[in-house]
Amino acid sequence: MYVWLGGNRPEGQDMGSAWGIGTMAVLAALAPPVSGGTSPKGGVVIADNGQIHACTGAQAGVAVLCVRDGAAPGGSGTAVAPFASIGAAITAAKAGDVVQVAAGSYVENVAVGAFNSPVGKHLTLLGGFAADFATRDADVHASIIDGGLLGPTVQLHLNTSQTTTLDGFRITGGRGLGTDWQTGYGHGGGVYVEQQGSGTTVISHNRIYGNRTNNHTTADSRGGGIHADTPTWGGFTGTVRIQDNWIHDNLGGKGAGINVVGRYAAIERNRIEDNIGHNDHGGGV
Repeated sequence: MYVWLGGNRPEGQDMGSAWGIGTMAVLAALAPPVSGGTSPKGGVVIADNGQIHACTGAQAGVAVLCVRDGAAPGGSGTAVAPFASIGAAITAAKAGDVVQVAAGSYVENVAVGAFNSPVGKHLTLLGGFAADFATRDADVHASIIDGGLLGPTVQLHLNTSQTTTLDGFRITGGRGLGTDWQTGYGHGGGVYVEQQGSGTTVISHNRIYGNRTNNHTTADSRGGGIHADTPTWGGFTGTVRIQDNWIHDNLGGKGAGINVVGRYAAIERNRIEDNIGHNDHGGGV
């Protein structure tokens, strides 16, 4: 696990405490920040994974469905008639399709599948496109998904043998899912991932900030920024890869930045800072 941790803390703790300085110094030395767009703290993160495709609209084979904030209703996902919301594109997409999102503010709660109802619909979700979809730079063309504190901003509940990707977005305004074990424990304000099967979910090159668990003052409400669950019951071997994200200013009972449950996960090259965990529990991870 290679990460940059800075300024994460239990609620009420002094940022200058000895444990905080020691943790930041050791991990910073082991894992210098990755290249790309500049953060206010002086560290850097990569804007996006560089993938860009021509918008096709719905078609046989792999379709590339495009989304633009403020587009006219009834779009088909082409560059000239894009969808107006990410949710509409996901509904229209089939397994294996690509969804490309232009700059804008999308006030919605994006979901593939539902809690305890995972689907076999792997998708590639890409943010950071110019309005004409001809160029992509997530630093310049910010695709902001704002959950409005109505639930997790993004939910990915999957049972696949394929790869699903969430890349190049700004994810904010999320609130954890449910209240108890039957509804989601209040976990995962920004991104809630449930990866069953043998597939992989990749969360990469996103800025995830200003999210919270449903009740961040209890230790059992976890993963203000990201909650990732890779269950192993039933022989599942799914993997979650959390890579090259900037995760900051999230609140959670535990793991205010990232909370991972299960055996198969990789946390690599992320910048994780200024997240606050309840009482004496993990502010960062």
